[in-house]
Amino acid sequence: MKINSLKFLISFLAVILLSSGCDKEDKVASKVTFWPNIEINGDEFVVVELGDAYEDASATVTVNGAGIPFETVSDVDDSEVGVLTELQQLLEKLKVLT
Repeated sequence: MKINSLKFLISFLAVILLSSGCDKEDKVASKVTFWPNIEINGDEFVVVELGDAYEDASATVTVNGAGIPFETVSDVDDSEVGVLTELQQLLEKLKVLT
């Protein structure tokens, strides 16, 4: 009889502890993340001869179907040889890169 009472008491306490562990007030709202869709206008790679002017073809950016306006500010120096990534500025504005 003692063993059955002890089993019942342990089972009862286990149920109470397990059911009281879930507090319905602690719900955390989840957020949906929409990643930007970036489509480069023009060619992916552009070669500009030294001394020629560079004209940026820009890009089309959408997030969850909505267009994101942005302005490309180019610092291409046509008097120097080098490589420039215009996409980096856009990614920083969208906070993809920090």
